[in-house]
Amino acid sequence: MFEYYHVHRLLTTVYRFLIASLINTIKFVDRSDIKIQHINRYGHFDFLFTVIELQSLMQIRLFEKWKNYV
Repeated sequence: MFEYYHVHRLLTTVYRFLIASLINTIKFVDRSDIKIQHINRYGHFDFLFTVIELQSLMQIRLFEKWKNYV
């Protein structure tokens, strides 16, 4: 029970960070690129990969904008 409590707290902290990352990332990414239905269909791990994909997509977009200015 003791170990489960700590694992639960750790996962809660990780998910709070991921949700915050997702919210911050959505501001920079076109809505058409977001595949939120995958989160509901496949569960937690796909949620993690969706956040990672969104962040990498945001970095690519920001790099393209930066490249146009230089």
